[in-house]
Amino acid sequence: NDTIFLRRGSRGHARIINEETAAVLDAARNVAIFPEGTTTDGRQLLHFHAALLQPAIACGHPVQTLALQYLTPDGDFTRAPAYDGDLSLGQCVANIIAARRTVARVTVGAPIATTEGVDRRALAARAHAEIGSVLQLTKPASSA
Repeated sequence: NDTIFLRRGSRGHARIINEETAAVLDAARNVAIFPEGTTTDGRQLLHFHAALLQPAIACGHPVQTLALQYLTPDGDFTRAPAYDGDLSLGQCVANIIAARRTVARVTVGAPIATTEGVDRRALAARAHAEIGSVLQLTKPASSA
């Protein structure tokens, strides 16, 4: 299994994860990260944790943004697949089944170069802005 799990709130573990991520990138494989570090119901875009993007910079690999939206067949927002708050996994699955039809829209952004002295905070801000624009969410929500 190629899943790397991050222990939230542990800077030391983040360094270990970044080393593992860099090794995967150096092996010419792709890595998907969720830089918010948590889940939401999709109505807000939280702050991106810039440290999670450091391996891309260190390895010189571009960052490809993907914006994920869940919609009804009519194109309206749905929170049916949201796995957040106090919702259990079972409740989440039940909500997905009850919704019957949900459209997952993935919008692929242009690759963001990690060369020319870009730092991780600037990279995170740019990725956040691009995804926020697609989702029509223009400012970070509080992470509280």
